[in-house]
Formats: sequence, structure tokens, C-alpha cells
Amino acid sequence: MTDNAAIIEAMADHGPAEIEETMQTSPSTPVEENGVIARIRSVHRALAELRRGTPVVLQGVEPLVLLAAETAGAQGLAELAALAGGPLLLLLTRPRAASLLGRSVDVPIKAFALSPALLDPVFLKSLADPTADQMLPEEPILGPVPALAEAAIRLAKLSRLLPAVIAAPLADGAGVAELLSVSDVDLASYAESMATRLVRVAEASVPLEHAPEARIVAFRAPDAGIEH
Repeated sequence: MTDNAAIIEAMADHGPAEIEETMQTSPSTPVEENGVIARIRSVHRALAELRRGTPVVLQGVEPLVLLAAETAGAQGLAELAALAGGPLLLLLTRPRAASLLGRSVDVPIKAFALSPALLDPVFLKSLADPTADQMLPEEPILGPVPALAEAAIRLAKLSRLLPAVIAAPLADGAGVAELLSVSDVDLASYAESMATRLVRVAEASVPLEHAPEARIVAFRAPDAGIEH
């Protein structure tokens, strides 16, 4: 079965049987169902754009324009810089930040200010990749962690990319009509929306030594091809 941390987290308190029962006893109205589908699609499209190396706008209290460090290219970086209303920041999770700094980090996310000299796609990927030699030309400057930093990292994880994101505050009046936007609210509800739409697609008997009646059941959300 394919791992998906977001779905597992959403199902921690609600097993598949409970989810299936909820689906049967509390059917959604067509209007509610269309709203859920629209929110899921907005997240899926944003994930696809990040994987392509295209900037995405994360809407919220302080909107950000984002680019995944793993897929960042020259064009994506140029587009992001044109929409930025402030300095570019590299957002890293605690383990990667600790590896980069060579010391322990006591906060979930660190924000590193990116100077023009560091805006090199190969270099950025090496900073994000835990298997690469991580060497900075100088002591990094820490920047303020944006309010939507955790949501930005969550978006990268859902994209199945390294949890490292280049972010900048969205400039006032920036022309973002050509970019995909996703709201932090839709992102926060994504795991639950996907979990409650799971349907049983296959099952098989798998007798175990101490559980001869054991069965494995696979569930899939109709909006994704990932089994759980």
C-alpha cells in the first residue's frame, strides 16, 4: 500500500469502518458534494504545479507565493521573484535545518534568507536533499517565519516532494491570474475531505499465525489513484 501521511493522520481517530458508516448514514447534498470536490481539485492542481516547478499562490492571512526547492528552475525562480513583495526565504523542516546548520533546532520550521548568489537551482536542491553534501558559502541569515510556513511545507509533502519550499510574501496587486491559487483553509481540510470519500476497492484473506481470519482491505478516494 502507498504511504500517505496526510490521510493516515486524518484517519487516526476514524477507522475505515467508521468512515464508511459515516458515508452511508450522512450523505452529502449535491451542493455540499460539489463544494468538497472543488476544494480537493484546487489542492490537486496546486500539487501538480509544484511538481512541475511552477510557482503557486497560497492564500491566507498573509498570502505567499511558493516554489518547491526540489523542482525549482531558472524560469520558476524568475516568476516567483517577479511576484514577490519581500525577500525570498527557504523554508526547511527541523531535521533539514539542523543538518544545514550543524546544530540542533528547537522550532518546527526555519526560514533562511536567500541572497541572489544562492538562487541557483542545483544549489537549492542540494540544500533540500538530506543525502547531499550541504555546505553554505557563509553563515546563513535567518528570516522571519511566515504565518503560512507550516501550510507551505504541508503542500510540498502532499506533492511527494522534499519538505523544502522557497517562499515570499505576495506583492500587493501582483498579477497572478496565470498562476494557480490554493487557500490554507482548503489545504487544512484536504486530508479529512479525502478520508471521508474513501471507498472499498479490493480485499483479500491473509491468514496470519495468530490471526487466521485476518483480511487486508484496500480503500481509494475517487479523486486519486492512491490506495490506503
